[in-house]
Amino acid sequence: MNRLKVKILIDDESLDERYEKEHGLSILIEHSSGYVLFDTGKTSKFIDNARTMKVDLSSVKHVVLSHGHYDHTGGLKAFLEINKHAKIYFQKNGTKERFSQKADGRMSYIGIDKELVLGSRVIYPGLQYEINESLILFSGVSGTRSIPSINQSLFQMTNKGLERDDFSDEQNLIIIDNGKYILISGCSHKGILNIIDRAEEIIQRQIDIVIGGFHLFSFSKGAIENERTIQSIVDYFKNKKTKIYTMHCTGMKPYGILKEALHTQIEYIASGSEIHI
Repeated sequence: MNRLKVKILIDDESLDERYEKEHGLSILIEHSSGYVLFDTGKTSKFIDNARTMKVDLSSVKHVVLSHGHYDHTGGLKAFLEINKHAKIYFQKNGTKERFSQKADGRMSYIGIDKELVLGSRVIYPGLQYEINESLILFSGVSGTRSIPSINQSLFQMTNKGLERDDFSDEQNLIIIDNGKYILISGCSHKGILNIIDRAEEIIQRQIDIVIGGFHLFSFSKGAIENERTIQSIVDYFKNKKTKIYTMHCTGMKPYGILKEALHTQIEYIASGSEIHI
């Protein structure tokens, strides 16, 4: 039976000089039911890396956009120019206008181009959606554990004006393959521990592998998450056998703290990395 392959097409860091890097995330999942693309990075650089990794993105069948931020959706237009058939899975309320408050108080637009997520190729999944029996999308995560304090500088436009973002559009992917249960998260704005809790409620068992960013670092402010939040993640995983692959908004300094505590249980994966499961 073919093994599941996960390839990191773009990340803030790169495996070596062959691969582009940027503040963005794009992951390719080579699944038995076809290629799944999880996020499209900030620009078209993920496409360049895909070519280097000998990946044919025109063969992608499913595209999951984790949420409506530019560093996860910015490359979508370039992707749509080379792939004419893939279904796009995106939460409908992800089209709301999004802003990041900079250190000097200025607001910077960080949302998606709404025109890209319209039309017959786009599917709005709702709170839980099965792409097929092995690929499950879910959003609507609740809970208060490990919520990034960095969320406080992220805003959305509502009918009442600018309000703090509630990230109600953030969706995650569960992959079931060869008896393994894999969770893929984009930025974990809802808190990685809350996301895992919800995933395990859905599948009624423990997640074996977690892949994603934990948002323990603010790219715009250069600030890391508070010690208490990082420690709560350490304490949670110390009591589990879950394998962790992290990247993007986790940040290298917070990753170093996690690595020191969790040792081989956690690895950082960058542009050009490949995991065989």
